[in-house]
Amino acid sequence: MRISSRSFANITSSTCIGDSVITNATYDSRKVKEGSLFIAVKGKNRDGHEFAIDASQKGAAAVLISKDRKERIVPFVKKGCAVILTDDPLTTFQDYAARVAYDSGAKMIAVTGSCGKTTTKDMLASILSQVGSCAKTPGNQNSIYGLPLSLMELEKGTEFGVFELGTDNIGEMEIMTDIIQPESACITNIGISHLSSFKTRENIAREKGNIFLPGTRGYVLKDNQFNSYFKGVCDNLNECSMPFDDVEFKGLEGFILTLGKERFSLPMVGGHNLKDATLAVAIARSYGATDRQIAEGLSTITPEFGRSRVVKEGEVTVLEDCYNATYDSVEDAIKTVSSLDWNGRKHIVLGDMRELGSESKNAHRKIGEELLKADCRNIYLYGEEIEECYDVLRSAGRDCLYTRSFDDLSKEVRRDTNKGDLLLLKGSRVMEMERIYSALRRVV
Repeated sequence: MRISSRSFANITSSTCIGDSVITNATYDSRKVKEGSLFIAVKGKNRDGHEFAIDASQKGAAAVLISKDRKERIVPFVKKGCAVILTDDPLTTFQDYAARVAYDSGAKMIAVTGSCGKTTTKDMLASILSQVGSCAKTPGNQNSIYGLPLSLMELEKGTEFGVFELGTDNIGEMEIMTDIIQPESACITNIGISHLSSFKTRENIAREKGNIFLPGTRGYVLKDNQFNSYFKGVCDNLNECSMPFDDVEFKGLEGFILTLGKERFSLPMVGGHNLKDATLAVAIARSYGATDRQIAEGLSTITPEFGRSRVVKEGEVTVLEDCYNATYDSVEDAIKTVSSLDWNGRKHIVLGDMRELGSESKNAHRKIGEELLKADCRNIYLYGEEIEECYDVLRSAGRDCLYTRSFDDLSKEVRRDTNKGDLLLLKGSRVMEMERIYSALRRVV
């Protein structure tokens, strides 16, 4: 991203006071650096306009604010920081991002679903990088706020853009697809994440289905329960089946896969990663990726924080899958750990699955039933909603720890874990399960 504040204003039909060169953008005044455009967005808890003056003091190149805040902010902005005035800063920045996406000329590919979005996006981008230049969503900046920031990764001449779209509320998918106009799009699955907002899985499917615009080439797994609906909203829907000729499970090393004449490793743990790879392969092939390029892309992928990543913490091995938690992903993680041959002991540490709405009680109880079959030494449960899981285990006479105190959880895990043990760490993002690492560093 490199643009003058006056050019930005011209493109977005805004008004600019002063002039400067913008090289990056942020909504967070704490992340302002030289060249930053600070976008004053009104959020759930705070209004970004409260921090616009502070952003200018920290060196922002420009602040994007609402016209009705002009008198309160402009006189106090630090000299050298341009002020861009508009009706709605977020919508204006989204409009600019749409222009960046269009001007780049990239083939735009969108990825959504209840879980697996980031992994599918990373796999596909890794493969397409073998085919040509490719930009992708950094981390999981996948919301109506994050997507415009992600699109700043695009440059003119970029061949592919692989972007993740996540929605928390009805109507957000239409906003994002309007910005990027996806040529291709996939839905990984329809689970029960965000039921607290959407109320039913059918509503989730309808919202996710808005990723398909007229002419968009769509991709779903063949076993997706909502394919009949998606066929009605996508004129060119591809139902994808596992493309690999052979799959060999290699424990914490992931899988050895065979695709045509190529035999290669996929360094990711858990069967759900094979489903994500299925979609990535199908889309990549539609853009001309060869088996060799697919093999190179998948074999060189590096798992991101919290997504089936294997971490050595002190003398303990951790299967770190704590970026988020849905029923399907927790079930798969438990089965994966149970299937592993391990010389030491295996422990399962679970936090709440959040935002499940009316399904929370039932989902946590079903996880309790899955834990009764788990091959592990100790089970630790942390949170409020996961008490339902604890009730299932207690009723069956299965010993485990349940607590709402993270300090108590840390103490018990540190006391019970020995050198050489394996620990599954799983929970919704808000639970911050990675905090347990400080306890594991003291295991000897």
